[in-house]
Amino acid sequence: MSILLRLNTGEFVLSEVISESDDSYQLKNPATLAMVPQGQQIGFAMMPFCPFAKGSSIDLPKSAVLFTAEPETEIANAYSGQYGSGIVQASGPLPDSPNLRFPGS
Repeated sequence: MSILLRLNTGEFVLSEVISESDDSYQLKNPATLAMVPQGQQIGFAMMPFCPFAKGSSIDLPKSAVLFTAEPETEIANAYSGQYGSGIVQASGPLPDSPNLRFPGS
């Protein structure tokens, strides 16, 4: 599961949390999110948070974090496709299908 962190430097970071201690997060594949213009609208871009680090995990002190939140489904899916397992979450209810049968029904 991914987590959205807002750092005290103003950056948004999206990452998987490997572990959490009283004073830090160990993050796997952290990515920075930036808002970018896309025509008349605003979109977002995702890039590695620490592209020059060896390996894919970092320790981030909790003192550097203003807050954490669950990311919007669209952003979590984009992160999963680029950095994670590639598994995406449904963004709404599944459509009804008359041909759908469940075992025992």
